Amino acid sequence: MTSVSTVDTAEHAVTPSRAVRRPAITAPVSEPRDVEALLDAGASELYCGVQPRNAASEQAGVEHANRRDDAGSNLRDYRELESVVRRARARGADVFLALNNHFTAASLPLAEEQIERAAEAGVAAFIVADAALLPVLAAKAPRVPLHLSSVAAAFNGEALAFWRERGFARAVLPRHLTEGEMAELVRAAPGTELEVLVMNDGCHLVDGHCGFLHPIQQAPSLAGKLLTNPTIERLLRPVTAHIPATLFRGMLEESDLLPCHLKEDEVVVEVEPGAEAGEVDVEQVRRYHLDYMTVSRVRYRCALCSVGALARAGVRSLKVAGRRYALSQRVADVRSLAAALDLAEGGLDGEPLVRACEDLFEKNRGFACKREYCYFSPGGWRGDTSA
Repeated sequence: MTSVSTVDTAEHAVTPSRAVRRPAITAPVSEPRDVEALLDAGASELYCGVQPRNAASEQAGVEHANRRDDAGSNLRDYRELESVVRRARARGADVFLALNNHFTAASLPLAEEQIERAAEAGVAAFIVADAALLPVLAAKAPRVPLHLSSVAAAFNGEALAFWRERGFARAVLPRHLTEGEMAELVRAAPGTELEVLVMNDGCHLVDGHCGFLHPIQQAPSLAGKLLTNPTIERLLRPVTAHIPATLFRGMLEESDLLPCHLKEDEVVVEVEPGAEAGEVDVEQVRRYHLDYMTVSRVRYRCALCSVGALARAGVRSLKVAGRRYALSQRVADVRSLAAALDLAEGGLDGEPLVRACEDLFEKNRGFACKREYCYFSPGGWRGDTSA
């Protein structure tokens, strides 16, 4: 599919480049109506999650089939999934279903149901992190390809070979690798397609090593219920031992604060034992959280200026994160990414490509690009200052 660049390439010196395979752009869907808009913007693959509101899902509580349990990030039922697959197929695009949680006895029946129903709907692949699903996948959907989630945290060629031997055709790499490391993995794992997250949603923690307590943040009304869950309570205790339970619950409900959102070098809240929630400036905590996490740490991750290097390295897919984001933002992200690929394919490279991608970022987001937003650049979001 040909996309139209929003940057005037006449401003930049462009020379022909050697032919490389254009990576697919893989974009997130949360409603059937998203399909055409994302494909028109330049996406060639789509991924989604399903979170049916039924007795089984309610009984499972915090256990859910993918890493976004809020309704706004997921299709509501299997009829919507069938619609997404049908509409995508009409445009020659594939749809992948996220099943990338780690499963327990309570949540495994939900995964089994989704595998069976999604295979019937015609999804092109399952995105999986937990090896516990392999027997179920082999029994319920043996012909559907498997993609390894970034949550599996495959950082090296040995890990990719391990999963390849177990049937995984593609792997989504963790966000914490560098361009050079990704290129090495393409060479080290020739039988595995590699997918790289390049827009939105970064975290200084590694998904596969994270307790992932975001359900508290996404559904604050569940805070009290979750805090009494033995697993959640065990994970929180080391972080919150000095904070009274009533105060911590108030912080969760009022500020969306999570332990992993605290700065490593700063104590945000100090309280005396027995203090009440009213003694803490919850509004100050909320502002801190929004400024530090939403703006500086998570939402604006971008690797537009890396797309040429990733394409030359042989990366198969460039992935836009953000199933929960507004459709307008996801469309703008896909357009920016497609435009950056067009520029790189046209021969733009080095500093001219960086400047052009900064323009794309600013036109997309409405504010200037900053080094701290950059996925891979030295001095970027991970604080890496090495060359």
